[in-house]
Amino acid sequence: MSLIRERSVSRILISSVPSTFGAEAAGVLLPLVAVISLQATPFEVGALSAALSAPFVILSLAVGNWLDRSTDLIRLVTWSQVLRAAILGGVALAAVGQSLSVAVMFGALLLFGSFNVVYSLALRILVFRASETNSSAVNANAILEAARQIISVGGPAAAGGVAALLGPPRALLISVACFLISAVLYRGRHNQRVETVPSGGSHSSWRTGVARVLRTPVLRLTALEGAWLNTCYAAAAAVLPVHLVRVVHLSSAQVGLYYAYLALWGLIGSTVSKRALNRLTVVSFMLASAIFLFIPVMAVSQARVGVLSLAALAVGGITAAGLVLLNVLIATVPKVCASETDTGKVLSAVRFFSWTGIALGGLLGGFLATAFGSGTALLVVAAAGLVVPLLFAIPHGQMTRHRINVDST
Repeated sequence: MSLIRERSVSRILISSVPSTFGAEAAGVLLPLVAVISLQATPFEVGALSAALSAPFVILSLAVGNWLDRSTDLIRLVTWSQVLRAAILGGVALAAVGQSLSVAVMFGALLLFGSFNVVYSLALRILVFRASETNSSAVNANAILEAARQIISVGGPAAAGGVAALLGPPRALLISVACFLISAVLYRGRHNQRVETVPSGGSHSSWRTGVARVLRTPVLRLTALEGAWLNTCYAAAAAVLPVHLVRVVHLSSAQVGLYYAYLALWGLIGSTVSKRALNRLTVVSFMLASAIFLFIPVMAVSQARVGVLSLAALAVGGITAAGLVLLNVLIATVPKVCASETDTGKVLSAVRFFSWTGIALGGLLGGFLATAFGSGTALLVVAAAGLVVPLLFAIPHGQMTRHRINVDST
């Protein structure tokens, strides 16, 4: 039985690979479409980033509760892939036909983000249901992050290269194709029934997850501090493409290569994530994530043109390792701390707080870059990302010895 369930996890992870490639390529190409094709202002780029993440804020709690009771997650995952492909295809065609505007792209990204909510939460719940132990769940989450980082080495570089040759809008067709391939693979797994036993009862609501998060210290710390770190990182991520293109003067291909370099550091983060979860306390893990996230962002803020800028960008790659550590923690804590019947609700509640931060961060980054310039904006959000976690740690002093201990079950 254990072997069958672990094989089910493997099949789910394999089916997610093309989708991950497409999502990573889109993560590079959509900002390039905005910055290069639409000549969007820094604030408009930030607003588009917020549009992509806003559905997580609006829908994640309700979707998590719905998915907790779903008996056919594979079908939902499959159709979310098809619809994401259709939306990106529409954006690409509109941009090529020069009928795409910032407002139209904003609406398209809201829809795209809505299906991202369904796919992201359904995939994690599928993995949770197919994992017999906390250790296998964290292994699966670490594998998801590792696969994302490995793919990110090739995805952004390929996307940037194609964008340099054909333009960012046409390059979006890479993501369209990847989502469709993933849909076919998931559809091929439809006869797997490991997902048909709901993890939650039919009478509890999303409020169960929120209440559990707010009254459980480790979940509360993970959700609230994770939300702040995501706010600051999202602000930096919204400013980064503007900074790279307009201040450092990188081409589309060079931007793609830089995102691929970031992925190499993300891969390092994924390889050490489980060991870090077992050895570090929750508070120290959060502080380590903040340090790895934002000290490199400070270095990137000083990048202009020349050899010193290359050194600053090289140091900036470390931020991807910090992001992976944070993502693994946020994805793992609900499985470790929640009951079997509330896993999906607790996961969606934790992610609700995190994605609220991401949506606000996109707007914050765009505002700061418009008001003070991209370099100053990166410096400000990095400083905030480093200082505020220390304040979060003070009221949670009793958790300085609390470890996740994913190998205990």
